[in-house]
Amino acid sequence: MQSRFLSPMLLGLLLVVPGLTMAEYIPCPLEEIESDVTTAKPPGWWSTPKVGRLQGTDIVQMGDQPVLLCYYGVGSITRDAPPGTECEALERGFRCQARAMESYGGIVGTAVETARPMPDEPPAGVPSGASEAAPSGLRGRARLAQTFMMDLDSGRTRNTGKKADIWFNARTARSMFIKPVNGAMLAVVPRSQANLSGCLGGRFSKTRSVPLSRVGPDSGNCMCVHTNDPGTLAVVCVDGISEERGRKVLELSFDRWYN
Repeated sequence: MQSRFLSPMLLGLLLVVPGLTMAEYIPCPLEEIESDVTTAKPPGWWSTPKVGRLQGTDIVQMGDQPVLLCYYGVGSITRDAPPGTECEALERGFRCQARAMESYGGIVGTAVETARPMPDEPPAGVPSGASEAAPSGLRGRARLAQTFMMDLDSGRTRNTGKKADIWFNARTARSMFIKPVNGAMLAVVPRSQANLSGCLGGRFSKTRSVPLSRVGPDSGNCMCVHTNDPGTLAVVCVDGISEERGRKVLELSFDRWYN
């Protein structure tokens, strides 16, 4: 009868062969936390601590580092993701796996629909760094949660780090912006001009934050982005806004032209 257990020799091989690292589960460390006001209070005033139980998890990008968050209703606790791993938020913790194990076989975080042929000759004013050949185009969709970034060259969201092009910056619950990052440039154009020709005529800025209200689903506008990969131009439209775990999530559609 075949044994259900691994032999010591096979187990040893699994431990030393590169790329066969097992996923690590990181649970939220506390079932509940206590939150209190830390600001100094005038004499005679006090506050009552609140206790919150674990409600869920999330992964946010802080700079170029993914951070694991456990939510408790009255606050959250965080830690850095283990270096060199890709993590997934679960109900009560996180599953983190070495990036060497990845085999996505496609554009992560993006639903690619069609490869759209471009004209034989590029319009005048092709972005600086583009070749003489006509650019090719690709259309896709993505979901971008507040505080996360997106790399329009790969279609990745969340853990994009220094490759990111736009950042969904939520300063407060009512003050939300789209900001170009890492050298990318952003311009606002009417939705009717959300195409290659319209983007080539856009007024781009590397530093300007655009209020979400100006490019939201009812604004009539979209965004053009010169990505930080020379020769790549994209147009991004916010088609809808949903909410998950108290966070706004943008439903995006985009086209890219690259060489």
